[in-house]
Amino acid sequence: MKEIIKRFAGVDKVAHFGIGCLITAIFTIVFIIQDMGVLVFHPWRMMLYPFIGSAVTLAVSIIKEILVDESPDWFDIYAALIGSASVFIAVFFGIIFFLGSN
Repeated sequence: MKEIIKRFAGVDKVAHFGIGCLITAIFTIVFIIQDMGVLVFHPWRMMLYPFIGSAVTLAVSIIKEILVDESPDWFDIYAALIGSASVFIAVFFGIIFFLGSN
């Protein structure tokens, strides 16, 4: 597994993927909890909240690449956004499980 990571992405890109996923997931969960009463009647509305988390992830990634890094690597931002996309998949399956249980 280490060889695959080194060959295709590198540890840095895997870290950006994981942190992008984490930031998006945290903001998505916070906004879903805030709107819990309405979501029972409109569960597909939950698919909008990962966009908020993705926007925050994009902003944090750009700020980090410009202000913190000496030479910006824009592929780090792409890796964070791909991690962000995994939250969309998780929310989609969460909605499917919610609808299946009711």
